[in-house]
Amino acid sequence: MTNLPSDPPQDPNSEDTPRTPGPTPPSGDANLGADSPQPPYGPPSGSGPQHEPGQPYGPGQPYAPGQAYGPGQAYGPGQPYGPGQPYGPGQPYGPGQPYGAGQPGYPPGYPGQPGYPQGYQPTLMSPADERLWASLTHLSGLVFSLFGPLVVWLVVKDRGVFVEDQTKEALNFQITVAIFGAAITLIAVLTLGLGSILYLLAIPAVVFMILAAVAASRGEWYRYPVNIRLVH
Repeated sequence: MTNLPSDPPQDPNSEDTPRTPGPTPPSGDANLGADSPQPPYGPPSGSGPQHEPGQPYGPGQPYAPGQAYGPGQAYGPGQPYGPGQPYGPGQPYGPGQPYGAGQPGYPPGYPGQPGYPQGYQPTLMSPADERLWASLTHLSGLVFSLFGPLVVWLVVKDRGVFVEDQTKEALNFQITVAIFGAAITLIAVLTLGLGSILYLLAIPAVVFMILAAVAASRGEWYRYPVNIRLVH
């Protein structure tokens, strides 16, 4: 049997060596390589929910003017601001406290509201003090004319009914005495001093003031025989 000469071994690097084609890569990976662009860092674009105007933003929460912002809270004009607290004109400001116009009334203690003392409430005098001040007022006209009864009446007129009545009576009498004194002075000037005799009328005026003081000390409602009651 004749042995046929075998083919000499081929150099794998030789250009004459036939090359066996390898497996063909998938079409989607044909462009992958060192020079191929790498995908961006992070989740691929298009994945997850996208935000569009007027669409919910966040886990089930709308985000837009007049829409809720945060857990159950609205954000924007006319919407509540803060955890359950309205904010804006006509809305309560702070925990249960009214603020601004449009609120019913004012907090307690504001003037004109229930519970606030209205005006000045003077302390009433005892009956003995009322009689004492009434007597002193009648006698004050002997020294201070009408200014004594005027000051006392302004100070104590709200401290009791009796002292208010007697100080007012004494003040009216001193006004009457002042009017008569001015008239007598005018008459004396016009009569060249002859009318000065009318000053003797001051004697009964002094007597009336003493009688009034005594009567007031006993608690009597004294009335001067001659009196122009201008102060009511």
